[in-house]
Amino acid sequence: MEAIRDGDRNTCYYHLSTIIRRNINRIEALQNSNGDWFSDESSIKEMVRAYFKDLYTDDSDTYTPYIIPANNFPRLSKEKMDSLSAPFTGRDIKKAMFNMAAFKAPRPDGYQALFFQKQWDLTGDQVTKLALNILHGREFPIGGK
Repeated sequence: MEAIRDGDRNTCYYHLSTIIRRNINRIEALQNSNGDWFSDESSIKEMVRAYFKDLYTDDSDTYTPYIIPANNFPRLSKEKMDSLSAPFTGRDIKKAMFNMAAFKAPRPDGYQALFFQKQWDLTGDQVTKLALNILHGREFPIGGK
C-alpha cells in the first residue's frame, strides 16, 4: 500500500521506478537476419526502418488475374440479368434499411438505423423518396431540405 501512495507523489521511489522501467524497456542491441549484432543507435534505427518498410511493402510485381474457364462460369438466367439493370424500388430501400445493424454508426442527423426501423410507418416515405432520388442520379439535398 505504501508503494502506491509513494508512487503518486514526486518521491525518490517514483523516480527510481521510472528509471528502472526506462532501462528495462530500452533496446540496446538488435540482431539482423545474418546473426550479426548491432548496438549503435544509427544501425538500430536503420534496422527498425528497414523491417517495417519490408513488412508494409507489396512484394508482388505483377497482377495475375484468376481466369475462370468459359465452361465453368455460372450462367445467369434472363430474369436475373434483367434484375441487375432494373431501377431501384421502394421495396429495395426498405429491405436495405431493415438489413442494417440497428445500433451501428448513426447518420449525420444523429439517428441510428433502429429509429427508422421502428418508425418506418412515419419515416418510410421520406427515407424512400430521398434514397431513390439519390440512387437515380438526382441531386443530394443540401441542408437537410
